[in-house]
Amino acid sequence: MRTKTSALALGITVFILAGCGDEDSTQAPKLGGIYQEKLDKAWETAGKGEVPTFACANVVGTAVGMQSAGQGKKSEAVQAYEACYVDAFVHFSNAYMKTEGRAELNDRGQPEGCIGLYTSYVIHTNSLGNFAKDFDIDVQVLNKKIHTGLDETASLCLPLISGQ
Repeated sequence: MRTKTSALALGITVFILAGCGDEDSTQAPKLGGIYQEKLDKAWETAGKGEVPTFACANVVGTAVGMQSAGQGKKSEAVQAYEACYVDAFVHFSNAYMKTEGRAELNDRGQPEGCIGLYTSYVIHTNSLGNFAKDFDIDVQVLNKKIHTGLDETASLCLPLISGQ
């Protein structure tokens, strides 16, 4: 009886925490004032299943510029960079795979949208990845964060994406 009660309590806790995580993933991370409006635009683009790379370039450019000019807090610039590089791309990936039959499995057992997601991933990570050095961040760590942030459907594309 005690084991069943413990298992039930654990199950309820996991369910509640999973629900909270899903809700948070639909909202843009909160940043300092100079970055928030720009991130919100990138987030909105990503939520439509459109690649946020161009909008993220605005966020990243601002972060790099602020750091080069010695203005603002480095921690805010790092947060802005990571929010676009990781969080906005994960948001895009999950939204992208939910549109236009992209989640339908092909004869290899992968969603139809994997090739498009892979292409977007390559463009996004190559375009923005070079700026990681400006913030002393290991881009491979950021890429792993993208991989672990993908929802169940988008994560079916990981063999293609992570093999890049």
